[in-house]
Amino acid sequence: MKPSLSPSIKYVALALIAGALLTGCVTQSEQAGYSSDGGNALIVQESSNMGTVLNTHPLAKVSSEVVSDTGEVVVKHITLKADTTCLPGPCFIRGSEVTTPNGKFDRDRQDTIWLLDSTGAYMTTFRPFDATTIVYHRHVVKTKDDKSMDIQFNTTLTWGVDSVGNRVAVLNGTITGTINGEAVNATISDVMIPFVPGLGCGLPNEGMIHAERGGDVVDIDFEEGGKAHCDIKDDRGHHHHEDIEGDVETERD
Repeated sequence: MKPSLSPSIKYVALALIAGALLTGCVTQSEQAGYSSDGGNALIVQESSNMGTVLNTHPLAKVSSEVVSDTGEVVVKHITLKADTTCLPGPCFIRGSEVTTPNGKFDRDRQDTIWLLDSTGAYMTTFRPFDATTIVYHRHVVKTKDDKSMDIQFNTTLTWGVDSVGNRVAVLNGTITGTINGEAVNATISDVMIPFVPGLGCGLPNEGMIHAERGGDVVDIDFEEGGKAHCDIKDDRGHHHHEDIEGDVETERD
């Protein structure tokens, strides 16, 4: 029997924000006063939602994304396409729109997902856990009151094995765009996530993430045993270091 899709994709999705979801570095930066306008948390939410989409039945129309009783929510099917939108191969498209009548909250998400099998062929059935490679692009535009977000996620997750033959997921990608007028750029480099049969994916044990927003810079370096080093600094002279082991964070300064 194959392991459950839900925990596997759930924990891989957490790593989509460069492992910062797992370590708390991005949200910790807001607590420390770096770009403390909620924008970093929005990236975390969008990353987590990407995992939810991967675990969605392709014909599902039901959504838990309603923001208020008066909010209008439109969720499109996950649809297979093979036109110029999907070059170089067939892809799956899904959209999600939220609009409130008072105009204070609007969000438009557009997802494009390519699934490749072990031969490199594009899959035409939406079964992410059966894919060897998942290429996931998301463009989200969001406005709420006087705040705005326009972010593009381009990620590639490849299933493989490590040096001792254990199954792992390797994540690479970029996050670019603007939050409240500030430029956002992040690079996810060879973040390796171990797979535990029956439990899903664990904490990253290799790889790096570099993220910049305005004058803030976050660097995360993952190590074996669920450990990571997080370095946060901004152009105002603040500098913050953390050592992370599992879910325990230790400030070094």
